[in-house]
Amino acid sequence: MSDKLRQELEQFQSRVYRDDSILSRVRDWVFFNGDRALLAGLIGLATFLSLSVVHVVGLISFDYSAGMTRLSTGIVAGEFSLLTIALSINQLIISQETGPAGQIQQRLDGMMDFRQRFERATEVDTTPSEPVEMLSVLADSTLDEIARLNTAKSEITEPELRDLIEEYCDTTDQNIENLKRDLSGSGPFNALSGAITDNYGWHAHLARMILAEYGDSLSDEASDSLESITELMKVFSIARAHFKTLYTRRELGKASRLILAVGIPGLLSGVVLNTIYGSNGVTTVPDPLLPLTAILLITIASLPIAFLASYILRTATVARRTANIGPMVLDKESLTET
Repeated sequence: MSDKLRQELEQFQSRVYRDDSILSRVRDWVFFNGDRALLAGLIGLATFLSLSVVHVVGLISFDYSAGMTRLSTGIVAGEFSLLTIALSINQLIISQETGPAGQIQQRLDGMMDFRQRFERATEVDTTPSEPVEMLSVLADSTLDEIARLNTAKSEITEPELRDLIEEYCDTTDQNIENLKRDLSGSGPFNALSGAITDNYGWHAHLARMILAEYGDSLSDEASDSLESITELMKVFSIARAHFKTLYTRRELGKASRLILAVGIPGLLSGVVLNTIYGSNGVTTVPDPLLPLTAILLITIASLPIAFLASYILRTATVARRTANIGPMVLDKESLTET
Protein backbone atom coordinates (compact mmCIF):
# COMPACT_ATOMS: atom_id res chain seq x y z
CA MET A 1 0.00 0.00 0.00
CA SER A 2 1.36 3.45 -0.88
CA ASP A 3 2.15 5.91 1.90
CA LYS A 4 -0.38 8.36 0.47
CA LEU A 5 -3.21 5.81 0.58
CA ARG A 6 -2.27 4.76 4.12
CA GLN A 7 -2.29 8.40 5.24
CA GLU A 8 -5.67 9.00 3.63
CA LEU A 9 -7.10 5.89 5.29
CA GLU A 10 -5.81 6.93 8.72
CA GLN A 11 -7.36 10.38 8.32
CA PHE A 12 -10.58 8.77 7.17
CA GLN A 13 -10.63 6.54 10.27
CA SER A 14 -10.05 9.56 12.51
CA ARG A 15 -13.22 11.16 11.12
CA VAL A 16 -15.36 8.34 12.44
CA TYR A 17 -14.21 8.87 16.03
CA ARG A 18 -16.69 10.80 18.15
CA ASP A 19 -15.71 12.52 21.37
CA ASP A 20 -18.35 11.70 23.98
CA SER A 21 -16.78 13.61 26.88
CA ILE A 22 -18.95 15.93 28.95
CA LEU A 23 -17.07 19.00 27.73
CA SER A 24 -17.61 17.96 24.11
CA ARG A 25 -21.31 17.37 24.71
CA VAL A 26 -21.72 20.78 26.35
CA ARG A 27 -19.85 22.44 23.50
CA ASP A 28 -21.96 20.66 20.89
CA TRP A 29 -25.15 21.61 22.76
CA VAL A 30 -24.19 25.29 22.81
CA PHE A 31 -22.94 25.49 19.24
CA PHE A 32 -25.08 22.91 17.50
CA ASN A 33 -27.59 20.56 19.12
CA GLY A 34 -29.24 22.68 21.81
CA ASP A 35 -32.61 24.36 21.55
CA ARG A 36 -31.95 27.90 20.39
CA ALA A 37 -34.75 29.49 22.41
CA LEU A 38 -33.52 27.77 25.57
CA LEU A 39 -29.95 28.91 24.88
CA ALA A 40 -31.16 32.50 24.38
CA GLY A 41 -33.07 32.24 27.67
CA LEU A 42 -29.93 31.02 29.43
CA ILE A 43 -27.97 33.94 27.99
CA GLY A 44 -30.65 36.30 29.30
CA LEU A 45 -30.55 34.61 32.73
CA ALA A 46 -26.76 34.87 32.78
CA THR A 47 -27.05 38.56 31.96
CA PHE A 48 -29.49 39.13 34.83
CA LEU A 49 -27.35 37.20 37.34
CA SER A 50 -24.14 38.90 36.23
CA LEU A 51 -25.60 42.38 36.57
CA SER A 52 -27.05 41.46 39.96
CA VAL A 53 -23.71 40.15 41.22
CA VAL A 54 -21.67 43.15 40.07
CA HIS A 55 -24.25 45.46 41.67
CA VAL A 56 -24.20 43.59 44.97
CA VAL A 57 -20.41 43.67 45.18
CA GLY A 58 -20.44 47.37 44.34
CA LEU A 59 -18.77 47.34 40.93
CA ILE A 60 -21.75 48.98 39.20
CA SER A 61 -24.20 51.49 40.61
CA PHE A 62 -27.63 51.94 39.07
CA ASP A 63 -28.27 55.35 40.60
CA TYR A 64 -29.25 58.36 38.49
CA SER A 65 -26.17 59.32 36.48
CA ALA A 66 -25.12 60.51 33.05
CA GLY A 67 -23.57 57.11 32.36
CA MET A 68 -26.89 55.28 32.81
CA THR A 69 -28.59 57.86 30.60
CA ARG A 70 -26.07 57.23 27.82
CA LEU A 71 -26.49 53.47 28.29
CA SER A 72 -30.27 53.66 27.94
CA THR A 73 -29.93 55.80 24.81
CA GLY A 74 -27.49 53.29 23.31
CA ILE A 75 -29.88 50.43 24.04
CA VAL A 76 -32.66 52.14 22.09
CA ALA A 77 -30.35 52.75 19.13
CA GLY A 78 -29.11 49.16 19.26
CA GLU A 79 -32.64 47.73 19.30
CA PHE A 80 -33.49 49.69 16.16
CA SER A 81 -30.37 48.24 14.48
CA LEU A 82 -31.33 44.68 15.46
CA LEU A 83 -34.84 45.13 14.09
CA THR A 84 -33.32 46.38 10.85
CA ILE A 85 -31.10 43.27 10.69
CA ALA A 86 -34.14 41.02 11.21
CA LEU A 87 -36.01 42.74 8.39
CA SER A 88 -32.96 42.44 6.11
CA ILE A 89 -32.75 38.69 6.79
CA ASN A 90 -36.43 38.36 5.90
CA GLN A 91 -35.92 40.25 2.66
CA LEU A 92 -32.96 38.02 1.78
CA ILE A 93 -34.99 34.84 2.30
CA ILE A 94 -37.93 36.20 0.31
CA SER A 95 -35.65 37.18 -2.57
CA GLN A 96 -34.26 33.61 -2.72
CA GLU A 97 -37.71 32.01 -2.68
CA THR A 98 -39.21 34.14 -5.43
CA GLY A 99 -38.34 34.46 -9.09
CA PRO A 100 -39.64 34.23 -12.66
CA ALA A 101 -41.26 31.07 -14.00
CA GLY A 102 -38.15 30.07 -15.95
CA GLN A 103 -35.97 30.15 -12.87
CA ILE A 104 -38.47 28.12 -10.85
CA GLN A 105 -38.73 25.61 -13.72
CA GLN A 106 -34.94 25.26 -13.75
CA ARG A 107 -34.87 24.56 -10.03
CA LEU A 108 -37.63 21.98 -10.40
CA ASP A 109 -35.83 20.26 -13.28
CA GLY A 110 -32.66 20.11 -11.22
CA MET A 111 -34.52 18.46 -8.35
CA MET A 112 -36.11 15.90 -10.69
CA ASP A 113 -32.69 15.10 -12.18
CA PHE A 114 -31.33 14.54 -8.69
CA ARG A 115 -34.24 12.22 -7.83
CA GLN A 116 -33.56 10.14 -10.94
CA ARG A 117 -29.89 9.91 -10.02
CA PHE A 118 -30.90 8.89 -6.49
CA GLU A 119 -33.14 6.12 -7.83
CA ARG A 120 -30.41 4.79 -10.12
CA ALA A 121 -27.84 4.73 -7.30
CA THR A 122 -30.12 3.11 -4.70
CA GLU A 123 -32.20 0.98 -7.11
CA VAL A 124 -35.51 2.13 -5.60
CA ASP A 125 -38.63 2.85 -7.60
CA THR A 126 -39.42 6.26 -6.11
CA THR A 127 -37.31 8.70 -4.13
CA PRO A 128 -38.74 9.26 -0.63
CA SER A 129 -40.15 12.73 -0.05
CA GLU A 130 -38.97 13.03 3.57
CA PRO A 131 -35.27 13.88 4.07
CA VAL A 132 -34.89 11.36 6.90
CA GLU A 133 -36.34 8.56 4.79
CA MET A 134 -34.14 9.59 1.86
CA LEU A 135 -31.01 9.41 3.99
CA SER A 136 -32.12 6.10 5.48
CA VAL A 137 -32.43 4.58 1.99
CA LEU A 138 -28.96 5.89 1.11
CA ALA A 139 -27.53 4.47 4.33
CA ASP A 140 -29.11 1.05 3.77
CA SER A 141 -27.90 0.93 0.15
CA THR A 142 -24.38 1.85 1.26
CA LEU A 143 -24.36 -0.85 3.95
CA ASP A 144 -25.47 -3.39 1.32
CA GLU A 145 -22.58 -2.38 -0.93
CA ILE A 146 -20.14 -2.56 1.98
CA ALA A 147 -21.35 -6.08 2.75
CA ARG A 148 -20.93 -7.03 -0.92
CA LEU A 149 -17.40 -5.58 -0.96
CA ASN A 150 -16.56 -7.40 2.27
CA THR A 151 -17.66 -10.67 0.71
CA ALA A 152 -15.76 -9.99 -2.53
CA LYS A 153 -12.48 -9.39 -0.72
CA SER A 154 -12.18 -13.15 -0.14
CA GLU A 155 -11.33 -13.49 -3.86
CA ILE A 156 -8.35 -11.11 -3.50
CA THR A 157 -5.00 -12.91 -3.33
CA GLU A 158 -2.86 -10.01 -2.09
CA PRO A 159 -2.90 -9.91 1.76
CA GLU A 160 -2.09 -6.19 1.87
CA LEU A 161 -4.98 -5.29 -0.43
CA ARG A 162 -7.33 -7.61 1.43
CA ASP A 163 -6.44 -5.93 4.74
CA LEU A 164 -6.95 -2.52 3.13
CA ILE A 165 -10.42 -3.46 1.89
CA GLU A 166 -11.30 -4.83 5.33
CA GLU A 167 -10.21 -1.60 7.07
CA TYR A 168 -12.13 0.49 4.56
CA CYS A 169 -15.28 -1.63 5.00
CA ASP A 170 -15.09 -1.55 8.82
CA THR A 171 -14.59 2.23 8.94
CA THR A 172 -17.29 2.98 6.38
CA ASP A 173 -19.71 0.61 8.09
CA GLN A 174 -19.13 2.33 11.44
CA ASN A 175 -19.63 5.78 9.92
CA ILE A 176 -22.88 4.81 8.21
CA GLU A 177 -24.11 3.16 11.40
CA ASN A 178 -23.43 6.44 13.22
CA LEU A 179 -25.57 8.17 10.61
CA LYS A 180 -28.41 5.67 11.09
CA ARG A 181 -28.24 6.28 14.83
CA ASP A 182 -28.57 10.02 14.23
CA LEU A 183 -31.50 9.43 11.91
CA SER A 184 -33.36 7.59 14.65
CA GLY A 185 -33.26 10.68 16.89
CA SER A 186 -36.27 12.84 17.60
CA GLY A 187 -36.80 16.12 15.81
CA PRO A 188 -35.94 17.08 12.23
CA PHE A 189 -32.65 18.77 13.08
CA ASN A 190 -31.34 15.98 15.31
CA ALA A 191 -32.25 13.47 12.64
CA LEU A 192 -30.37 15.37 9.93
CA SER A 193 -27.42 16.48 12.06
CA GLY A 194 -25.36 13.42 11.12
CA ALA A 195 -25.69 14.14 7.41
CA ILE A 196 -24.98 17.83 7.94
CA THR A 197 -21.83 17.38 10.00
CA ASP A 198 -20.05 14.46 8.31
CA ASN A 199 -18.27 14.72 4.96
CA TYR A 200 -19.32 11.58 3.09
CA GLY A 201 -17.31 12.57 0.04
CA TRP A 202 -14.34 11.09 1.94
CA HIS A 203 -15.76 7.59 1.33
CA ALA A 204 -15.86 8.24 -2.42
CA HIS A 205 -12.36 9.70 -2.37
CA LEU A 206 -10.85 6.59 -0.78
CA ALA A 207 -12.86 4.26 -3.02
CA ARG A 208 -11.50 6.03 -6.11
CA MET A 209 -7.94 5.86 -4.74
CA ILE A 210 -8.27 2.10 -4.18
CA LEU A 211 -9.64 1.64 -7.70
CA ALA A 212 -6.85 3.75 -9.20
CA GLU A 213 -4.03 1.97 -7.34
CA TYR A 214 -5.33 -1.61 -7.21
CA GLY A 215 -7.84 -1.75 -10.06
CA ASP A 216 -6.01 -4.59 -11.84
CA SER A 217 -5.88 -6.69 -8.67
CA LEU A 218 -9.57 -6.33 -7.77
CA SER A 219 -12.28 -8.73 -8.85
CA ASP A 220 -15.13 -7.49 -11.00
CA GLU A 221 -17.45 -7.76 -7.99
CA ALA A 222 -15.16 -5.66 -5.78
CA SER A 223 -14.61 -3.03 -8.49
CA ASP A 224 -18.32 -2.76 -9.17
CA SER A 225 -19.03 -2.41 -5.45
CA LEU A 226 -16.44 0.37 -5.05
CA GLU A 227 -17.91 2.21 -8.04
CA SER A 228 -21.41 1.89 -6.55
CA ILE A 229 -20.17 3.25 -3.21
CA THR A 230 -18.56 6.17 -5.02
CA GLU A 231 -21.84 7.02 -6.75
CA LEU A 232 -23.82 6.65 -3.50
CA MET A 233 -21.42 9.01 -1.73
CA LYS A 234 -21.80 11.56 -4.52
CA VAL A 235 -25.56 11.42 -4.03
CA PHE A 236 -24.96 11.73 -0.26
CA SER A 237 -22.90 14.89 -0.78
CA ILE A 238 -25.53 16.49 -3.03
CA ALA A 239 -28.34 15.63 -0.60
CA ARG A 240 -26.27 16.94 2.29
CA ALA A 241 -25.67 20.29 0.58
CA HIS A 242 -29.36 20.52 -0.35
CA PHE A 243 -30.51 19.81 3.21
CA LYS A 244 -28.03 22.37 4.54
CA THR A 245 -29.49 25.01 2.21
CA LEU A 246 -33.06 24.23 3.24
CA TYR A 247 -32.12 24.17 6.92
CA THR A 248 -30.22 27.46 6.77
CA ARG A 249 -33.13 29.23 5.12
CA ARG A 250 -35.55 27.83 7.69
CA GLU A 251 -33.32 28.77 10.61
CA LEU A 252 -32.71 32.30 9.35
CA GLY A 253 -36.42 32.79 8.81
CA LYS A 254 -37.20 31.53 12.30
CA ALA A 255 -34.43 33.67 13.79
CA SER A 256 -35.69 36.85 12.11
CA ARG A 257 -39.23 36.16 13.33
CA LEU A 258 -38.11 35.63 16.93
CA ILE A 259 -35.82 38.67 16.87
CA LEU A 260 -38.75 40.79 15.75
CA ALA A 261 -40.98 39.24 18.43
CA VAL A 262 -38.55 39.96 21.29
CA GLY A 263 -37.13 43.09 19.70
CA ILE A 264 -40.29 45.12 20.24
CA PRO A 265 -40.37 44.43 24.03
CA GLY A 266 -36.63 45.07 24.07
CA LEU A 267 -37.13 48.42 22.35
CA LEU A 268 -39.87 49.35 24.80
CA SER A 269 -37.61 48.35 27.69
CA GLY A 270 -34.93 50.67 26.37
CA VAL A 271 -37.45 53.50 26.05
CA VAL A 272 -38.65 52.95 29.62
CA LEU A 273 -35.07 52.81 30.88
CA ASN A 274 -34.27 56.02 29.03
CA THR A 275 -37.36 57.65 30.51
CA ILE A 276 -36.38 56.64 34.03
CA TYR A 277 -32.79 57.85 33.86
CA GLY A 278 -33.54 60.80 31.62
CA SER A 279 -35.94 62.26 34.17
CA ASN A 280 -33.25 62.74 36.87
CA GLY A 281 -35.27 61.02 39.55
CA VAL A 282 -38.64 62.52 38.74
CA THR A 283 -40.15 59.08 37.92
CA THR A 284 -42.14 57.14 40.49
CA VAL A 285 -39.67 54.22 40.77
CA PRO A 286 -38.61 54.04 44.46
CA ASP A 287 -34.85 54.17 45.07
CA PRO A 288 -34.69 50.66 46.64
CA LEU A 289 -36.36 49.16 43.55
CA LEU A 290 -34.36 51.17 41.03
CA PRO A 291 -31.43 48.68 40.66
CA LEU A 292 -33.77 45.69 40.22
CA THR A 293 -35.90 47.61 37.71
CA ALA A 294 -32.85 48.65 35.71
CA ILE A 295 -31.43 45.10 35.69
CA LEU A 296 -34.76 43.64 34.52
CA LEU A 297 -35.11 46.22 31.75
CA ILE A 298 -31.52 45.70 30.56
CA THR A 299 -32.05 41.92 30.58
CA ILE A 300 -35.21 42.22 28.48
CA ALA A 301 -33.38 44.56 26.09
CA SER A 302 -30.57 42.00 25.73
CA LEU A 303 -32.87 39.17 24.62
CA PRO A 304 -32.85 40.11 20.89
CA ILE A 305 -29.05 39.93 20.92
CA ALA A 306 -29.26 36.61 22.77
CA PHE A 307 -31.58 35.14 20.12
CA LEU A 308 -29.40 36.48 17.31
CA ALA A 309 -26.27 35.03 18.91
CA SER A 310 -27.83 31.62 19.54
CA TYR A 311 -28.95 31.20 15.92
CA ILE A 312 -25.76 32.62 14.44
CA LEU A 313 -23.73 30.16 16.54
CA ARG A 314 -25.60 27.22 14.99
CA THR A 315 -25.72 28.44 11.39
CA ALA A 316 -22.02 29.40 11.52
CA THR A 317 -21.16 25.96 12.91
CA VAL A 318 -23.17 24.25 10.18
CA ALA A 319 -21.47 26.42 7.55
CA ARG A 320 -18.03 25.57 8.96
CA ARG A 321 -18.65 21.83 9.02
CA THR A 322 -20.15 21.77 5.53
CA ALA A 323 -17.89 24.30 3.81
CA ASN A 324 -16.84 21.80 1.17
CA ILE A 325 -18.42 19.13 -1.02
CA GLY A 326 -16.14 16.11 -1.17
CA PRO A 327 -13.00 15.08 0.74
CA MET A 328 -11.23 18.45 0.69
CA VAL A 329 -10.09 19.30 4.25
CA LEU A 330 -8.71 22.71 5.20
CA ASP A 331 -7.09 21.63 8.49
CA LYS A 332 -6.59 18.53 10.60
CA GLU A 333 -8.96 19.80 13.28
CA SER A 334 -11.91 19.45 10.91
CA LEU A 335 -11.12 15.76 10.48
CA THR A 336 -12.18 14.90 14.02
CA GLU A 337 -14.71 17.68 14.67
CA THR A 338 -18.22 16.21 14.90
